[in-house]
Amino acid sequence: MGSILSRASRTQIREDPFPHLVVPDALPADAYRALIAAFPSDRTVIADKRSKPNQAYRLPACRVIDDPNVAESGRAFFRYHTSRSFFEEVVAFWRSHLVALYGSVDAVFGRPAEAAVTAMRMPGRDGNPANQEADLTLECQFVINTPAAQPSSVRGPHIDNPSKLFAALLYCRSEDDETDGGDLDLYRVTAPGFRFYANDYAIDAAQIERTATIRYAPNTLVMWLNSVHAVHGVSPRAATARSRRYINLIGERFRPEGAEFFECPVRSPEHRRQVSPSTWFRKAVRSVVR
Repeated sequence: MGSILSRASRTQIREDPFPHLVVPDALPADAYRALIAAFPSDRTVIADKRSKPNQAYRLPACRVIDDPNVAESGRAFFRYHTSRSFFEEVVAFWRSHLVALYGSVDAVFGRPAEAAVTAMRMPGRDGNPANQEADLTLECQFVINTPAAQPSSVRGPHIDNPSKLFAALLYCRSEDDETDGGDLDLYRVTAPGFRFYANDYAIDAAQIERTATIRYAPNTLVMWLNSVHAVHGVSPRAATARSRRYINLIGERFRPEGAEFFECPVRSPEHRRQVSPSTWFRKAVRSVVR
């Protein structure tokens, strides 16, 4: 199946509003077709959970790799993207940006990258000793955002959990999906005293401005190093009977003594999320329904 970075070049890394990689046609056409053929049904991804409109449901690598009901093309893709080889490929590709963020690659893991312990992420997250023992766990997931009953966003502007080093999305949009929206919006932080909500690392619209939109297009790769400035969100989708499909790749750690790669300024406990839609959401929905 090859790597999501097999066709990527460092010249494709965009620096604004934060370093991120965009690769159209990330996989060769035959490899992408084989991966799409292996993508499980919505029911399989949702499993025994109760389905809700426009919600994210994930099928992790630990369940995919040994599942004979998933085509071998899919299982091979997941094996590689949770492997030591993929970790080394990511570190080599992003080395200069890791140095810019942390001063050195060794500082990222507390030891030389060559000696860092990696593992596929296992169930239980920070409660699983297998995850705690690794300097970085690797996850690869089939993900769907279920059909939307009304114009809505699956998740607004936020950063990922500070325990994540990197994130990548490989969009697997269905050929017959003509739904408006569901794109990835990138934001620049504009408020000097910006703060995130501690429960989900969301940020208020008044503290950011949108600077880029990456279309939800088939076989498009988006990848970035997580940081306090890596604010992103999904634009609202119109009401639709189609699911939004992609593969999610993550590098994350679960050290008991502290897993965060960076400090995140959060709001004090007395601040609560507003129930009414934010300015960002109202404007975004209007753009979809027009």
